[in-house]
Amino acid sequence: MQLIYFIGLIILAAIWGASFLFMRVASPEFGPFALNLIRITGAALILLPLCLKPDFRQTLKKYWSHFMLLGATNYAIPFTLFSYTSLTLNSGFTSLINATTPILTAVIGVSFFQNKIQVKQIIGLLLAFLGIYIVSIQSLSLYLNGTLLAIFAGLIATSGYGYSLLHAKKYLHELKALEMTAGGLFFGGLYLIIPGVIYWPQQIPSTQSWLSAFALTILCTVIAFLIFFQIIKKLGALASSTVTFLVPIFAISWGVLLLNETLSLQIILGIIVILTGTALVVFSTKKQ
Repeated sequence: MQLIYFIGLIILAAIWGASFLFMRVASPEFGPFALNLIRITGAALILLPLCLKPDFRQTLKKYWSHFMLLGATNYAIPFTLFSYTSLTLNSGFTSLINATTPILTAVIGVSFFQNKIQVKQIIGLLLAFLGIYIVSIQSLSLYLNGTLLAIFAGLIATSGYGYSLLHAKKYLHELKALEMTAGGLFFGGLYLIIPGVIYWPQQIPSTQSWLSAFALTILCTVIAFLIFFQIIKKLGALASSTVTFLVPIFAISWGVLLLNETLSLQIILGIIVILTGTALVVFSTKKQ
């Protein structure tokens, strides 16, 4: 039933919407490399007891090259780049950059994976992207005058997400969500050991930053990606990537609830359009 996966995407969006707030808090004190060394290796260690079975060791030997690629394109590179982006841009705007993921996934899928896109999916993508524009039009006028390097870094990160989703669906579809998550995290952590240690903060970060780092590790990485890879197995890369259309809704909602930010009619209209477009993509996707 597509409805259960749509609900799953909404839950993921709520979790990942909060992740941009956590990055905004923790990145200035930890720095991008150290923060994501904690996030990725911590998540890998949490899953380690579940993956010590002989079956998983055989899986690791068989798919190690794919896990290496997944560790770079889905974890180490995009996590670090978005942490860097959050040093300059606020959490709401960073989540809007993240919302380009479905568009880039579609382009990469058609260009390199011979994927086909249904007309309803194209309409849904354009509709959801229109909603993103409605929500973010004021932020765009504020940020496009500067900080282009941070924006570019965010777009590289979303390209990595798009490629990793397509690669996982094509080459790792036989694996369980736990195996895909753990395998990618294992190699993602290896990539960040040296830069994470070199750029480890000289001063001990605050309690608030540590709590944000732990939330990124447990909630936004372990729990979220176990759910996400299960959805990818059922809906495919394109429909699953539309979760990033929903993330700004929750990033803004958390700002309203926790930071007393205002909620305008323009934002409400944009949210309705985003939900409509995302639902169109998900419900027009055949179960895979």
